[in-house]
Amino acid sequence: MENSVSIFNRIYDKFMKKYYEANHFLATQQVLSTKDEYYLDLIYTMTEPTASKFAKKAQISKPAATQIMTKFIEQGYVIKTPSSHDKRVSNLTLSNEMKAYFAESYQLMERLYNQSLAFLTDEEKQQLEQILRKIDGNL
Repeated sequence: MENSVSIFNRIYDKFMKKYYEANHFLATQQVLSTKDEYYLDLIYTMTEPTASKFAKKAQISKPAATQIMTKFIEQGYVIKTPSSHDKRVSNLTLSNEMKAYFAESYQLMERLYNQSLAFLTDEEKQQLEQILRKIDGNL
C-alpha cells in the first residue's frame, strides 16, 4: 500500500504543475527563486513591514534581512519609505508589479484548490479543513 507521504508529494507535484501552467503573469516575468518568492510573500502578507519585523518573521538575522531587502530594492521588487510614526524606521512595501503578481497568485491558488476539491462532498470538505487546521496548528 502506498504511504501518505508519496500521495502528498504526487498531489503537490500535480497542483504545482497546474499552477505554473496557469500562471501567465509568472511566464512573462523574471522567475524568482523559491526562497525569494517566500520572502516577498512574507512582505506581501505583513502589516507595515520593516526590516526588523521581516527578519523576525523570516527567522533570519537582521544583517541577512538587510542584504535581502537591499537586493529586492535594487531589483525593483520592494520600495523602502520612511515610517510616518518614527523617522528612524523605514517601511517596506512591494512594488505595484509584485503586488499584482501576489494578488494574481493567491487568486489562482484559490481557484485551483477549489477545482481540486470540486468532487468532494460538503462533509468531506469540512473534514479536510479540520485536518488541515490540525496539521497547521502543529507545524
